[in-house]
Amino acid sequence: MHFYCTCGTCIHDITDNIPHKAYLLSDEDEDRYCEAIEAVMRDESLTMDERVNRIVISLQTRYLSRSIYQCPDCGKLFVDDNNYKLHSFVPEEPVDKHLLTAARED
Repeated sequence: MHFYCTCGTCIHDITDNIPHKAYLLSDEDEDRYCEAIEAVMRDESLTMDERVNRIVISLQTRYLSRSIYQCPDCGKLFVDDNNYKLHSFVPEEPVDKHLLTAARED
């Protein structure tokens, strides 16, 4: 997938580990998200790899289905709604163009 920012920059989402993309977890979903992880981890019928895959795939689909992107050139934010329609937000000056990069670099 790709789309264009109003500044003309093409924003791509075609690979993993994109520094200008993040997932949005609603505060209303946080408890259910953690409970779902705990339930998967307690399921002894699954191997560890199966547990990890189930967490990544099913929880990302159920709770993290909204993506957020930041234009690397102008800093504008784009947020998916529940119907995968992008909504844009213009940051105030000065613009931090690295809002969505990894919180920790371990």
